[in-house]
Amino acid sequence: MELLIKTVGGRRDLRSFIRLPARIHRGHSNWVPPLYLDDRKYFNPSRNKSFRYCDAVLFLARKGRHTEGRIMGIINHRYNETHGELHARFAYLECPDDAEVAGALLREVENWARSKGMSHVVGPMGFSDKDPQGLLVEGFDKPMVLATNCNFPYLVDLVEMNGYAKKTDLVVYQVPVPDEIPEFYRKVSERAIAANNIRIGEPQHKKELKSLIRPVLDL
Repeated sequence: MELLIKTVGGRRDLRSFIRLPARIHRGHSNWVPPLYLDDRKYFNPSRNKSFRYCDAVLFLARKGRHTEGRIMGIINHRYNETHGELHARFAYLECPDDAEVAGALLREVENWARSKGMSHVVGPMGFSDKDPQGLLVEGFDKPMVLATNCNFPYLVDLVEMNGYAKKTDLVVYQVPVPDEIPEFYRKVSERAIAANNIRIGEPQHKKELKSLIRPVLDL
């Protein structure tokens, strides 16, 4: 069946773009589905301020009526101007272990970037480094952490087959949390509380808790 790459247009296409990973990662024990409400805001130019200073495009790969893959192209003009670069980014690449689909999606972003006057494509990287970036290359048996990509090993091979190579290593650190506060930290806490007349309290009612939300966020 012929493979077609199309630009996302309309709610139905966006739904396909957002929902595709759930099908790709069916049976993937460490994959955690996103909050679809957040995704609908993130990929919506009218609700995500990043679109104001970035060019962006969403592509779907389709065979017949079936969506086989997705990718996002991004040009962060603020970053490029600050660093004197002409770089585009690819992000949110998802597809099965299919070299044809992966290659077609990456080429589509490359052609789009070239048409915008860009000289390089880097990725996976979103609007900023606060978004998931890079590909998982080790620790496939470990649970995922926030703001990291979760991918099968084959996706690394598919990206490298299309001429991409490692730019830098990204590392996730595991910090064990003890069941009890260590004695040293407990003494520091008690000294700070006593010296600063700090009171530890626990809200007893929802109304009381609601009044604390903004002060806590400000803090």
